[in-house]
Amino acid sequence: MNDFIKWLESDGNILFSNVGICLIDKSVGYGLFSKENVRLNEVLIKIPEKYIITADFVSNIKEYADILNRFVFDSSELLALFFAFERWTLEMPNGFEHFLNCRKELMNEKRNESDCWWKSYIGILPRNFSTPLFIYYLKENGNAKIKEIASQLPIETKEKLLGQLDELIIFEEKFLKLLLNSFEGDTFQIAKTLSQDSIIFWREICCWAWHIVNTRSIFTENLSLHSVDKQKSCDKNQKICSKKKKKTDEENFGGSLALVPLVDMLNHSPDASCVPFFDNKMGFFKVIAEHHSIVAGQQLFFCYGAHNNDQLWIEYGFRLLENPFNRVNISIDLFVALAERCGQKVESARREILKKASLPCTIYATDEIPSFALRKNASILLMKKSKLSNWSQYLFSDDENAILRKLENALIARRNECSMEEICASWDDQIQILKRMLIKY
Repeated sequence: MNDFIKWLESDGNILFSNVGICLIDKSVGYGLFSKENVRLNEVLIKIPEKYIITADFVSNIKEYADILNRFVFDSSELLALFFAFERWTLEMPNGFEHFLNCRKELMNEKRNESDCWWKSYIGILPRNFSTPLFIYYLKENGNAKIKEIASQLPIETKEKLLGQLDELIIFEEKFLKLLLNSFEGDTFQIAKTLSQDSIIFWREICCWAWHIVNTRSIFTENLSLHSVDKQKSCDKNQKICSKKKKKTDEENFGGSLALVPLVDMLNHSPDASCVPFFDNKMGFFKVIAEHHSIVAGQQLFFCYGAHNNDQLWIEYGFRLLENPFNRVNISIDLFVALAERCGQKVESARREILKKASLPCTIYATDEIPSFALRKNASILLMKKSKLSNWSQYLFSDDENAILRKLENALIARRNECSMEEICASWDDQIQILKRMLIKY
């Protein structure tokens, strides 16, 4: 940490004079704290654009530009590749000495030691994470264990965890392909001769680098984008193994990811005191006290997004005791199924009306009574057939309590099937929301 702080202090354009760096604990890592009282809209941190690590930044380093001429990596993978290789420079594994020695010769030709300012930054990055993916991925039968965990989670959380597993597997395969093709000789024979220690090390590096990008990057719209269109080579497996189809306006999402030294130490809180953003006009990444003033000694937080506890656990490895973004997602199909369990027959005409109305049934932790949309959907179920043609003109009824009771019982049943405390917590958050609502309503 001393080397990192010295580096921050060595550039007079970096502003952080009113910010202290403290180790909270080993599970949380470092946090940022105000040294003095902070006024509303006061700038706390300024980091010059040249120190912001994006895929565009990496692609302009000749070593990685040469790699992109031969291999296909999307923007988030390119960032992970950068962190994997740069950490390798600090920790040489057994079995890959030849590869690293060749790489060091290339590095000496392509960039000066003074250009590698990120060494002190990489030196303070965490080596372990508490996400379920990091905990189980490298263990024996890790993929099977992760899939077993996913099978016991709510659908949205299950899909997120399995999506992350697919992403990491694809990155690991591409990383090994790059590594082995850098040697002379038959790739398959080389792979067979690698020691188990070497295999374990590069798998750890892959998992670690992927987590660095996934847990510490910030989405920003104003920074230069790296496009895979720059890569002339074509990898047929890229489309086959694609993690998910992206909408047109999201095609460059990964290229807008940025890792900003110091800023990435801001921890998450729904009641955030700070906002980080890129000032395109001035060419700085800034952190300001936007929502309220800050008392000296307080930790600086910003909100990562409207993440419920499941998202926080999957993405970052922690949960909040009180999270206003916790919710119970109820699809129209689930709503209909619960209604039928309550003895309410739902004809196809009512199903079509529910879908046409498209009223969300989601219940949020901050809701004290069922939402208007949820009650309106309940009223559609109970409406006389003669009124269905003009359903929107009629008021809702208050008979959705039975549906909520059925949902609560169903969630409790799923919770009782769980084999791990972490998985039980995913259901407990939703059960508590329903219990509180049923008491008040």
